Amino acid sequence: MRQGDQILFGLERAARAGADVELLNGYKGLPIITTASLVKVGDGLATLKVQKRQAACLGLEGHTYILCAELDEAASATVVELDKAAGTVALANFLYAGRKIGERAIVRVEPKESGLVTIRVGGQTLNGGLIDISMDGVGVHLATPGVDHLLKRQTTVQASFQLPNAQLEFSGTVVYLKTIGDSFRAGIDFSQASHLASAVTNYISQRRTEILNELDMV
Repeated sequence: MRQGDQILFGLERAARAGADVELLNGYKGLPIITTASLVKVGDGLATLKVQKRQAACLGLEGHTYILCAELDEAASATVVELDKAAGTVALANFLYAGRKIGERAIVRVEPKESGLVTIRVGGQTLNGGLIDISMDGVGVHLATPGVDHLLKRQTTVQASFQLPNAQLEFSGTVVYLKTIGDSFRAGIDFSQASHLASAVTNYISQRRTEILNELDMV
């Protein structure tokens, strides 16, 4: 049986049992997870009743992740029809999500404005832009040529950046470096820098409130 058919079969079982599912999307880095009810499953589609915030995310992203006890693991699906006024969505193209779901569920937030991140490695200083921040690290945009020769995975770097409530300086580890067009995105882990925890927690809490308020206006 194909993945899509297996997933639809699991959703049919959930619908017959009157069980709800959870949908996972993201907005400005923040995971948005809400309960949804299955209205109809069949002909390659699943129609669900969704909450307002999730409907806004579905319209922006065009896809979602489904968490359901009747499925072997979380599944991804694309939006084929969305009625925000009625609060319904029709989903299709179901696939098991694998490890992607774990990445999406991590709480990270995008800043209002991308601040400067300074990275010192190998006797050189790199300047980048803050993309997002989580409790464990930051995503940084870098446009400097040759970055891929300096920021190897597991490389230790010294870094600093400014938050509204604090100047953060730390020793961190490069966990990934991705090429994006002519520039790069680096992930720097600072989970061992315990002195950052309070400032980062406060900032994420503040941004979470701001982001959810913004999402309510979409």
